[in-house]
Amino acid sequence: MRIKNNFWLYLAIICLFSLSSCRNKNSFALNGHISNWSDTTQVYILKILGNDLSVLDSVTPDKNGAFSIQIEGDSTLSFYQLRFGKQIINFAAQIGSEIGIQADAKNFGTAYSIEEKGEERNEDIQKIALLKYQTDQTIDQISRSLQEKKISAVQFQDTVRTVIETFKTTLRNDYIFRDPKSPASFFALFQQKDGLLYFNVYDPTDVKAFAAVATAYETYYPSSPYTKGIRDISLLGLAAIRREKKARDISSKAEERTIPDLTLIDRNGTPRPLSEVVKENSKVLISFTSYEAEWSPELVKDLRSLYKKYHGTGFEIYEISVDKNTYFWQNAARTLPWITVIDRDGMAPALFNISSLPSFFIFQDGELKRLHSISKL
Repeated sequence: MRIKNNFWLYLAIICLFSLSSCRNKNSFALNGHISNWSDTTQVYILKILGNDLSVLDSVTPDKNGAFSIQIEGDSTLSFYQLRFGKQIINFAAQIGSEIGIQADAKNFGTAYSIEEKGEERNEDIQKIALLKYQTDQTIDQISRSLQEKKISAVQFQDTVRTVIETFKTTLRNDYIFRDPKSPASFFALFQQKDGLLYFNVYDPTDVKAFAAVATAYETYYPSSPYTKGIRDISLLGLAAIRREKKARDISSKAEERTIPDLTLIDRNGTPRPLSEVVKENSKVLISFTSYEAEWSPELVKDLRSLYKKYHGTGFEIYEISVDKNTYFWQNAARTLPWITVIDRDGMAPALFNISSLPSFFIFQDGELKRLHSISKL
């Protein structure tokens, strides 16, 4: 009887091991410890693909903050997030990866360490994430200075532009152009703040970074789910830049076609096609704004000054609000003398590929140009 019982025990162990092996065949291991852990909140694992985030699994750390989980992975490297509350840790993994994370519950997204046996790719991703966090904090501090009237709207825009360019230069030099096939390079390109990418695919310098990563991914990771997306974005930017270059050499009438086909509703409910506005005026300032932003009053003051000074010479302002609160927008814009419209669907920023607010473009002599500052008008 004992021999028979032992036989079934051994068989059960073998079956359990076999099931475990099958379950882990297409997965990667994620192990971690969260210090200062004091509740039963779950930690979520999400997969990033394009603009989509999908929840793959969740785990509840034990009373000491330790957790271990197997996650279904891909044969090629993919990007993931470990989310605790509103804080996140970004990492890359594939089938067979063994990721170890040590974090702190109070500063989960900033005070952590990440290791992967034989790999440094997640350490680079961490460096980029922390640099992005510091950049975000700097921009927020500049915004507070504007709110406290310590700087003007023009100073705000110029300073933010410098901060963003410093951030992008570091990413281009230290990661993207140094090793465009690395996951850190791909990750660097898609850093954003408030839903807007830092890198601008329509900027000649930035599109070189997109193209470098796209070429590397097509060469080294042709079957990656990320390859087609980065290639399409790169081709879109390159095509736009070629069109812009060609437009400089043709007639003004043809150049007017570089204006996006955009028709938005003004505060009176009247459709206002941008193409009609540029035909009726010799110089049009296209301003992207949010009337709910703390810097809005200072910007309105600067725009009033420009409008008063130049409107009699054929100058017009076409201001596009991205505010979600239509009632607030209508009230905030009711006394403005220029054209103000609202982008309810959020499509206009994508057409112009803006990376921050406020953003400005000038259309004059049949040519559309991005402005770094309205102080240069």
